[in-house]
Amino acid sequence: MTNKNKRFTLRASDELATKLEKKAQRLGVSKNALILFTLEKELNNEQKKK
Repeated sequence: MTNKNKRFTLRASDELATKLEKKAQRLGVSKNALILFTLEKELNNEQKKK
């Protein structure tokens, strides 16, 4: 069984994109890494609620 990479596009307001960029720079990571980390955290929180 193979696992194919999935791609998606995130559309965000300019304000949110700027906040993400600043936070990613402060942490020394890419915006994509920050988004994926945040998404994973949210999904884990949802799983814990169930």
